[in-house]
Amino acid sequence: MKKLFYIVVGAIFLFASCQSDLIENDDSILNQVSKSDNVMKVNKEINKVKKEITFMSYEGIIEFIPNQGDCAVQFMQTGGGIASHIGKYALVNTACAGPDGLGEMLGVITAANGDEIYTRLDNIKCDINPEIGFCPGEYATFTYEIAGGSGRFDEADGWIYIYGIFVPEGPFGGAIGWGTITY
Repeated sequence: MKKLFYIVVGAIFLFASCQSDLIENDDSILNQVSKSDNVMKVNKEINKVKKEITFMSYEGIIEFIPNQGDCAVQFMQTGGGIASHIGKYALVNTACAGPDGLGEMLGVITAANGDEIYTRLDNIKCDINPEIGFCPGEYATFTYEIAGGSGRFDEADGWIYIYGIFVPEGPFGGAIGWGTITY
């Protein structure tokens, strides 16, 4: 009977000591989680990769759509093609068009897996008349800033350069591009 008593008392002390360790460890676990959140933020910056991206083909259409909300006329470019790192992609660029030309052009490139790259048109440089920012019917380089995204491209940045003929309205193709993306 004495032996059973010692076993029961020993189990109670063991259980009680484990409980106090568990309670003390709760605070340390919370501190570790808090620290790991900060580490994850730092690691996300450290683990970013910078890659070259190549747009091997592009075909699309440009439309001017009247009376679109706050826009008297909306410029819309839709299309798609094939690019490195994203496979087959779809593209939508939009801007408000008015008497002073196009407003800020924002775009979404959707990769084959659904991840998105957000862009903003930064510059157009025409081959024949480089001082003119709008060059219908001639080759031009369009410079896009990468301004975030979704999925693996969340917080992405970089630049994309697209070279092709700007057709003011209707279908066009043959554009190619290159750039760098950090994500």
